[in-house]
Amino acid sequence: MTRSNRTAPAATTPLPRCDPRDVKIDRTRLESIEAYIVNAIERHSVPGAVVLASRGRQVFYEAAWGTAARPDGSRRKLHPSLRQPFFSFSKIVSTTVACRVHAQGLFDWDDPVEKYIPGFATHGKAGTTIRHLLSHSAGLPQYYPPLDNESDWTAAIAELSAADAAWPPGTASGSRRHRRVHH
Repeated sequence: MTRSNRTAPAATTPLPRCDPRDVKIDRTRLESIEAYIVNAIERHSVPGAVVLASRGRQVFYEAAWGTAARPDGSRRKLHPSLRQPFFSFSKIVSTTVACRVHAQGLFDWDDPVEKYIPGFATHGKAGTTIRHLLSHSAGLPQYYPPLDNESDWTAAIAELSAADAAWPPGTASGSRRHRRVHH
């Protein structure tokens, strides 16, 4: 895979665009990011990646490489306009926010998810707690609904609520393929 195989920037980002030099970004730094991603795809460490970088509310870089899975298991070429949830990557932010909210006494780690998402505790997910969600031990299925825009969240949450648990909450952690059993 060469740099020319990456997807061209999308025109859908609402932030204004600028040249990396306009915001004092050295192009060689961007090239090292590109090389790292291409290498990771070639090693099969990741199937693809999308990068959007901004400074001062101006987008100076946007690119996509590789593919993403569709719900039916087929692959589709990644594009910067393809919206994807962060899943585990978001835990850095989510956990920081959760710790601050927990410190304020607004929830407990062992609160049931059902308390905040009515209808979630079905199909083997009864007893799932916030702690389970944050520790990959909730038993959620490996597939997650696509989210093309913010309005899809309600439908995605409903789909996850209706999904069967991959394992009973708290009994294992990880994905269906890479699961650690808790004894």
